[in-house]
Amino acid sequence: MKLMALDLSLTGTGWAGGNPLAFGTFKFGKPDDPMARLFEIRRLAMEKCSDAELVLIEGPAFAMNDPGSQERSGLAYLIRMALWEKNIPVLLPAPNQLKKFAAGSGAAKKEMVIKEVFRNWGYEAADNNQADAIALALIGKCLVGEVQPLNDSQREVIAALRQSNPWLKRFSANTEAA
Repeated sequence: MKLMALDLSLTGTGWAGGNPLAFGTFKFGKPDDPMARLFEIRRLAMEKCSDAELVLIEGPAFAMNDPGSQERSGLAYLIRMALWEKNIPVLLPAPNQLKKFAAGSGAAKKEMVIKEVFRNWGYEAADNNQADAIALALIGKCLVGEVQPLNDSQREVIAALRQSNPWLKRFSANTEAA
């Protein structure tokens, strides 16, 4: 199954997918035209997701007094709308689920996620955007039965995502194995 994972960011969107797993970051500076940046992120993300059967995107993190939150929310909906237009299903694991899956705690710091992605799976992420995208891709691989969770924290995240997204069962006969 073709999975793609995106950790959306206005300055460095992480992506991961494929078999074997490939990953990277789309880097962006602060443009003169913010709409041009959103357009470019959408273009690159849709190139990566063009033949995906399922896309995982880190769900929103709601922070008060964050000046970039409105633009990030707009980016998330822009990407989700583009995927919807292509009839590509999207799953939105919450930030605490991603952290719990990768590092064993929903409150893990970015550095811990990077470290645990390397320790658990051997992927050397260059930044937290890549590490988050890798963890999202591995969540997806667990959900469709391509890999098995490594520990109780991961099993709990997978069970919670399956329970809240029963439509995932259509992707694999192996989804109950974990």
